[in-house]
Amino acid sequence: MVARESRGVVRRILAGSLLVGAAVFGSAAPASADWLDTEDRLTTGDGTRQWPQVSGSRLVYATGSDIRVQDLNSGADRLLTPDHAASGRPAISGERVVWPQSGSTAGIWYANLDTGERRRLDVLAGEDVAISGTRVCYTRAGRVRVFDLATGAESAVSPDAANAGHCDLSGSTVVWQDDRAGDADVYALDLTTGAESRLTSDPAAQTLPRIDDHVVVWQDGRAGTTAVHAYDLDTDTETSLAAAGAQTAPEVSDGRVVWTDERHGHGNAEVYLFDLAAGVEVRVTQDDGWSDSPTISGDRVVYADVRGAGRQLYLRTITPPQLSVALDRTGPAPVVTGRLVGTGGAPVVAATVRLETSTDARTWHDVDAVTTTAGDGSYEFAVPDVPEAGWLRARFAGREEIAPAVSEAVRTVG
Repeated sequence: MVARESRGVVRRILAGSLLVGAAVFGSAAPASADWLDTEDRLTTGDGTRQWPQVSGSRLVYATGSDIRVQDLNSGADRLLTPDHAASGRPAISGERVVWPQSGSTAGIWYANLDTGERRRLDVLAGEDVAISGTRVCYTRAGRVRVFDLATGAESAVSPDAANAGHCDLSGSTVVWQDDRAGDADVYALDLTTGAESRLTSDPAAQTLPRIDDHVVVWQDGRAGTTAVHAYDLDTDTETSLAAAGAQTAPEVSDGRVVWTDERHGHGNAEVYLFDLAAGVEVRVTQDDGWSDSPTISGDRVVYADVRGAGRQLYLRTITPPQLSVALDRTGPAPVVTGRLVGTGGAPVVAATVRLETSTDARTWHDVDAVTTTAGDGSYEFAVPDVPEAGWLRARFAGREEIAPAVSEAVRTVG
C-alpha cells in the first residue's frame, strides 16, 4: 500500500475513474436477470441465522450463541463453538476465523479451518471483530485495536479521547469510525507507514465503514436518510451509490458493493449490489421477506432473509460471461485473440474489450481497447510494444444485461 499522508477530505468526483460520479450512480441502469444465478438456500432448521461473512468458498455465521462454518462448494456445515458462548458477529479471512465470546471463556477467539487450531487470543475482551490475513481488529473501551497473529503484538490505532468502533481491515489498511470531531467520521490508517487519513467531514454521521483493497464504503446520513457512500483510496474520490431509499450496512469485495435497501417501503428491505467498474446496479432479492445482512466475496453474495418461519441464509452467484484469450504467434506479427460468450454460449457482440499488461500478473495497466465483432463475439489486438510486460489479459467491464469478466492471464516472455 502507498502512503496516505496527502489524503484528506474529498473535494472532487472524477468521471472515468473507478468511482464515476454521483449523477451517474444515482441514475444507474438496473441489471437484467443474467447478472445473477438462481437463489440457493444455505441453512435450514429452527432458530435465527445471522451475521453471515463469506471469504472465497467459506461462510461463517452465528445462530444463537454458536458460530458455524459452511463450505459453499460441498455444503458441509460444522460447529466452531462447542462451548456455546459466542457473543457477536464472526469474521473470516481465508482459512482464519475470529469471533467474540462471553462468560467464563470471554475474549476474542480464533480458529484455523485448515489446521484445526482453536484458541483464545492473548488480549483482553473486544467486540466488532474483523480480520485480514494475520491481522485482527476490534474495539475495546472505545478504542480500535489491532492484534497481529504472527507476532502476538497488540496496538491501539484510534486516539484515546475519541469514541471509536466498527473497524475493518484490508491488508495493511484499517478503517473505523470515531467522534473526535464531534460526530461520527470515517478514518483510515496505513499500518505500515503510520499515516492516518480522515475520509469524511460532513456534520452528519458516517458509520459502519468496510474496506476491500483500496475501496472504503460506509452508511452516510448527510442526505437526511442513510445512503451508501464509497471512497477510492487510490484516487481520493467519493460518491454516493444510490439515489433513493434508506441504504444501510454495506459490504465490499472486488469493486462490488452490497447493502440493505428500504427504497420500496411496504415495511420491507431488499439487498442491492453495485458494480463500481460497470456502473450497474443489481437488485439481489425480490420482496419474499425482510432481507438484510448481505456479505460478498468475489462472485458470491450471501444474505439473511425472513420468509415463512425462521431466518435463514441464502446465496446468489454473479454469472459473468466467458472471455477467452490466446496469444497467436503464427502470423507476421503476434496478436491477441479471443471471444466473449454469454449465457448459453451466445456471443456478446458490440462490446468493448480492453487489453491489459502486467510485469508480475498482479498489477495491471490498460493499453488498448477493441469492440467484439458481430456474429461470433470475437476480438483481436496487436501485441503492444511494452518491453517490460510479461503478461497479457483481456477485460470486459460489463453492462446492464451482462456482468463483467476478466480472462485468464497469458505469458508473453520467458
